[in-house]
Formats: sequence, structure tokens, C-alpha cells
Amino acid sequence: MEPNGIDGDTAAAMEVCVSPGCQFRHRRTAKKITRAKKDHRTDIAPAEWGRYNYAALLNPTARAGGAEALLSCPESVPRVDAKTTSPAEFIASYEMRSRPCIIANAINEWPAMRRWTFDYLEEKWRNGHFKIGEDDRGHRIRVKLKYFVDYMRHQTDDSPLYLFEASAEDSPATMDLIDDWWAPAHFPEDLHNILGDDRRPPWRWFMIGPIRSGTTVHRDPLGTAAWNAVIQGEKRWALLPPELSKRLVKAKMLLRDGEDDEAIDWFHNLLPRLKAFHRAETGQELPIYEGITRRGDVIFVPPRWWHAVLNLSDTISVTQNFVSPANFALAWESMRRSRRLLSCRWLRRLQRFHPDLYSLACRYDREMAMARQVPGSCSSSSSSSSSDSSSDEDEDSTIREQMRRSEARYSAAETEAIRAAYAPARRGSGRVGGTDDGGDSGGVCAGV
Repeated sequence: MEPNGIDGDTAAAMEVCVSPGCQFRHRRTAKKITRAKKDHRTDIAPAEWGRYNYAALLNPTARAGGAEALLSCPESVPRVDAKTTSPAEFIASYEMRSRPCIIANAINEWPAMRRWTFDYLEEKWRNGHFKIGEDDRGHRIRVKLKYFVDYMRHQTDDSPLYLFEASAEDSPATMDLIDDWWAPAHFPEDLHNILGDDRRPPWRWFMIGPIRSGTTVHRDPLGTAAWNAVIQGEKRWALLPPELSKRLVKAKMLLRDGEDDEAIDWFHNLLPRLKAFHRAETGQELPIYEGITRRGDVIFVPPRWWHAVLNLSDTISVTQNFVSPANFALAWESMRRSRRLLSCRWLRRLQRFHPDLYSLACRYDREMAMARQVPGSCSSSSSSSSSDSSSDEDEDSTIREQMRRSEARYSAAETEAIRAAYAPARRGSGRVGGTDDGGDSGGVCAGV
């Protein structure tokens, strides 16, 4: 018992912002979530996570005033239908031109679309441990899925904890989760694949986002593009072009005393002010794409684009970062600057699996004046490749099989059309995404 006569479980529940009269399904939910909140945000107490009362504002049953402004937006992100827009047409019109796009009907065949409800996930992976945050030292905070779903169903937090798991395949308890989805057909190439799943940078995430959770404005690391697919729920997106400065899009100069800077604060407070500020300063509207993705939608986020995401309802989604020929130049230059040892491995793998892109990488090295400075550059890659281990040879076989299976998804005509769409990038022309200026990445994926 606590000194005031309240038992420990009840005391913990009082620290978690929940609906009036809430009774968690699991006895330990309150303690687990309270501890996670204390570790994730040391600047506020768990009981203060609902201090702005956004739960009353962002309520799908009360679409008025501020709620209407949050729950709807000008839907300016272009939309296409996978049934009528081929992968090659999408690549030519959007990926090669670095334009955001929402694709409908691209994931209808996923098992996840048939199976994944909150009840199903809770039942099948109830005892799996999933990441729901990080502490001040960058250590992962994990809880069992049954506790998180229990919390999600009752929470009234302004900006709730967000389940954001990149390593489901590493645990026997959750490894079959990744069998239920794969890259949509409109994203046929991922050039980081040849690094091997164990060595490539983090790239694949499974997410459960309670209503009002989200990610504040950021852009993805290492020059990668991204796609995000919604299996349950709705997400609001804001995307801003790469040429805008970090200071402008973060808009922290527009924060007022006592305000927070979580995703919901950015959408509710800062975005309207940012639009007005930009209009007053430049006489022009803020260049921004806005849209809502719903069940079955996939959004394409081009490389270096700033983006923020707000979950308008409880959501289940998956996302992947990738490198295709369209953004290869940007991704190569970014990896060369920030992950030099890994770039050496990538260079050797490019020589084996994509000789044309290997030649481009050598050319980009010369343009960056890095060939003499970076170990494993073009001048030394041949000798490096001859000393690869037998384990690398085994991995090569696995990669070739993955490439074969990927190519088998397309007819000969589709494969030829995809190659033609990417041809300018594979020749080194039509480089998209600008240059990597070392701006904000924060190691965050496509906002989810």
C-alpha cells in the first residue's frame, strides 16, 4: 500500500492519463506504462501528459472548431490508383521527379490487410516486446504488446507513446510478423538490399500509433526515400520541399511560452502560424503538400523532403526506407560522407550486382574529390573484393535469390518499362533530391 492507503496498481493508474472510469484489462498495464513515460520524457510527470486536453479537441465525434482543423486538411498530395497506374508510370511521373504521391489499392494482396486488427495483433503477439520510446541515453524502452494495446484503448494523452519497432524479425516471438507484408509493386528496387539485412542501415518499421501520436517535422537519413502503408486508421501528412531550411520548417521561433513541440503541437499550433509567417515574409504561400492516408493507402516520401505525421485515429502501419536508381546519387554521396566503412562494402557489392551503378559511384567519388581520402575507393575496390570471406559468398547467394524473386513479380514487358523509367538515373542524369547538405535526419524513418 502507498502511504495514502492507495494500492500500488491504483496509484500507477492515476498517473496515466486515461478515460474517466477506465479499468485496464491487464493488472500490470498502468505500472508498465507509467515507467515507460518516466523514462521516455524526464521533463514532465506522467500525470501531465494530458495537460493541454487535446483528447477533447481531437475527437472524431466532435468535428468542430479546432477539431475540424486537425481532422481535415487541404488534400494537395497527388493521388493515383495502382489499378490504373503502372509501376513504370509511377516511377517516371513521381519518383524520378521527386514528387510526393499517395497510391491507392497497392497493398490489397497483403496478408496484413486481411488479418491485422488490434485484437488479432494483441492475441497473436501479446507477449512480444516492442519498442515504444527511448530514454535520455538512447536506450530502447520496450513493453509487451498486450500492455501497449491496453494503454492505447484507454489513454487520453496529448501526445501518446508510439510503438515503432525496427527489429521484429530478431525475436522468435515476433519474427513471423514481417511475413505479412512486402514492398508494393510500385517500388521495385532497393539498392541497399545488396548490403544484407544484418548490415544495412535501419530500414523497416512496424508501427502502432494511438490517436494523437505522430512524428514532428524531420527528414529521413542517408538520402533515402520512403513509403508508408496504412493498414488500419488514418494519418495526416505534411510534406515540405528540401530547399526549405530546418529553422523555417521546425518553426520553433513561433512557439509560445508553455507550449510543447510534439507532432500534435506542430500541426495544431505551429503549422498555421508558419503559413501566416511565410506569407507575411515572402508574399507567397508556403510550399507544402498536405494529405490524409487511410486504410490501404501508400504514401511516397521523396528523399530529403521534410515531413510530419499525425495519427487521426488509432493506426497500424508499416514503412520502409529505400534507395532506387532515382535517388542513388544522393544516397551514395550521403553514405560516403557519413558511413565511410559501410560505403566501402556497398561499393564492392555494387561492382558485383550493379556494374553500371558501380561506375557511377566511382564518378561521383571523383566529383567529390574523395577517391584518395576514403579507404575502399574505386582505386582499391578490386583488390578488396578478391578477399571477401566465404560468409560473404553465402550472403551473395541469398541476395541473388532475393533479386530473382523480386524480378519474378513483373512480366517481361513490365520489367522493360521499369528499366526504361530508371534509365536516365542509371546513366547519371536526372539526379533527384538535390545534394546532401548534412541537414536534419536524426535517424528517423518516414514519419509515421
